[in-house]
Formats: sequence, structure tokens, C-alpha cells
Amino acid sequence: MRQKNAVAGSSLIVIKIDGRLSLYLAGTGIDPVANRDQALGILRGCLHGQALEWFDQKILGKQWELHNIFANHSQASMGALRGQTMAQMNTSNSFRNPSITHDYANTAGNNAVTVGVSMIPAEAFTEDWCLARGRPSDRPINAINAGNANPIVFGDIQIDQALYWFRNEYPIVISEKRNLVYGSLAQRSEPIGEFYSKLLKYEKMLNLDEQQIKGQFLRGLSSDLEDDAECIGTEQPLADLFEILE
Repeated sequence: MRQKNAVAGSSLIVIKIDGRLSLYLAGTGIDPVANRDQALGILRGCLHGQALEWFDQKILGKQWELHNIFANHSQASMGALRGQTMAQMNTSNSFRNPSITHDYANTAGNNAVTVGVSMIPAEAFTEDWCLARGRPSDRPINAINAGNANPIVFGDIQIDQALYWFRNEYPIVISEKRNLVYGSLAQRSEPIGEFYSKLLKYEKMLNLDEQQIKGQFLRGLSSDLEDDAECIGTEQPLADLFEILE
């Protein structure tokens, strides 16, 4: 399973490991949920060079923190917590404010969506921890029902969580995402409202600040609107500049 031909420092290593590892585990009958420690050890054995160094520094021996979900909800089991709705979690102030999680939970159409559907997935090989802002952490374990207004922190990192972090936070993956956005995102012939909405989506995905996303907005404008923006004054906040241009 050790991938001698994998290119350390390239996002290709994430793709190769993700696909080949799932096939290997299935072929050898190793359940990544029931045998999570063994599966995580096999994942580490697939790595070398910069990827292995990054894994050992960022993932190995860490806890798994749900940065945007606080242990305020009083549910004693994971099943009960995953069954809580956004409305119920809001009542117990269980979401970090401000955060994308809090915004999602306070969108009217999401009132009845459960934590299990949106934020804390059931154990599997592929999981999405975006809304919970799941991440490796050095913080001590914090039980799901601790009731102390601090983020939930699980006692270890499982293979699904490690793979999620690899897919989204491996340095070259982040670099390639940024290059994709800054190299190709432009208004062209689409309405300015659609272009602006697309930029806001990338702002959240890549954790860009106001100045970064504003710079991309100005660079990507069509030529006629670029002139208008200069006349209006590019020093004002992005939202105000967009409103005037629209």
C-alpha cells in the first residue's frame, strides 16, 4: 500500500490515497468504522515525504474538535444529539455566534433540519465536517453534554476525519483552490448579481477576508463596470460598491 510513486507536495496524493485506500480496505475486509484504529494506521502507511510529515504534525495524536458546536444542548448520547433540530439547538445556544453554523441554523427553512443530517455525520469513509468546522485540536476532551459553553471535543481522530482534513486542508490543496479562484473567476457576460453571489460562496469556502474578495471582485468585473467602479470609488465597502454598481 505504500505509494512510492505518489508525488509529495501535490494534491494528487490526496486523490490517490482516497481512492486506493477505500479499495484496499474493501478488498481486505477491513471496516473503517469497526476497525478505525487499524484503518488510520494503514492510511499513515500510505504516506511519505512531506505528506507524512504534515500528517504527523497536523493529525497524529490530536483530538477532533467541533469548533462551531458547543456542549450546551444537554443530550447525553450521540444519537440524541444528532436528532436535535436547528431550532432546538438554537434554544440552548449551542452554536458559535458569529459563524457559518449559526447562520445556517437561523435560516428559517432549516428550522427542522437535524444535526445528524447537516453537521455531525454518521461514521463512514467519507464525511463532511464543514458546518461543524470539525478540525484537529490540542484542546482536552469536552464531552457532548458537558454544558460548559465550550466546543465539543472528541477523544481522538478517526480515519474519516483525517481524510476530510486531508481533502480540504492539505497545503497544496488550499493553494490549488486559491489559484483556481483567482485565476479563472471573472464576470464575463453573466449579470453582476450572479458574479457577486459566486464570490461570496468562495469567500466562505476559502475563508477569505473582505479585502481579498474585494480585490477579486474588482479584477473580475467586466470592462465597462470596472470603469464605473473607479468612478464610484473603490475604497468603500464591497457590499456598498456592489449595490451601487447593480
